[in-house]
Amino acid sequence: MSPILFKNSDEEDTYRCLCLSPGDFEEFRRAYPEWCSEAGAQHVPHLPLMGLRSLRISGSGCEEALSSGSSSECEDAHGHAPQDFPIEILPNLYLGNSTNSEDCDALARHNIKYVLNVTPDLPNTFEAEGCGINYLKIPIADHWSQNLSVHFPQAIRFI
Repeated sequence: MSPILFKNSDEEDTYRCLCLSPGDFEEFRRAYPEWCSEAGAQHVPHLPLMGLRSLRISGSGCEEALSSGSSSECEDAHGHAPQDFPIEILPNLYLGNSTNSEDCDALARHNIKYVLNVTPDLPNTFEAEGCGINYLKIPIADHWSQNLSVHFPQAIRFI
């Protein structure tokens, strides 16, 4: 299956994810070319899924590189610079990285009081300090074979 993220044209900032079998996208593009952007039309070689570590979530270091004119290390595969983290996905629901989870000022600035830690190896940084941060740790290994859905009910209750 190949996941494809697409934007609803009638709803600003609303995206959907669609999973297609190999070859389905080309068939879809031939049938509905008006619904595909040029980025979607480019041939992308099939790469094996190596787990979530292939995703880069970075919130630091790019500002300096961009101001110095050296933006190549801060651009994704499409030449876009990553956004600062944490990112507000829904009102009062943020996606962050390990750096954000260790930044007490950023947590306070965004009024984040609950942290869902889905790593097997990163600590709940402020748990022992009594800072008012509530944690739920779900030690998920960073591997494609992990069954994430078994953790959804617990994570949803926490959120």
